[in-house]
Amino acid sequence: MENIDEEYKAEKEFLNQLETLLKDIKGKRRGRKAPAPGYHYKRDVIDRMADDNELKVPFLISEYRLILKKESNLPAQKINFVKAIVNEAIRKSKKNEKHLKRVK
Repeated sequence: MENIDEEYKAEKEFLNQLETLLKDIKGKRRGRKAPAPGYHYKRDVIDRMADDNELKVPFLISEYRLILKKESNLPAQKINFVKAIVNEAIRKSKKNEKHLKRVK
């Protein structure tokens, strides 16, 4: 039973980290200043994923599973972004998990 509780806490921590990373990315995008008159920002992978409604936790997790199985149909730039953000969330959640174990 104790092992199941630890797995649940680890998964919950991972989901929280992923949600936090997505909020940070979206916040930075909303917070950038307007381009000078006659200019525009070059659209990148984050803009394209936001337009396609793909910057959501369930999508990222399901797509990450497909990427690991090498069954994803996303373009390479989107695959690299999904891998980067999910791996960052895993790294941060494991770092917090180690910190919590030391505190106990």
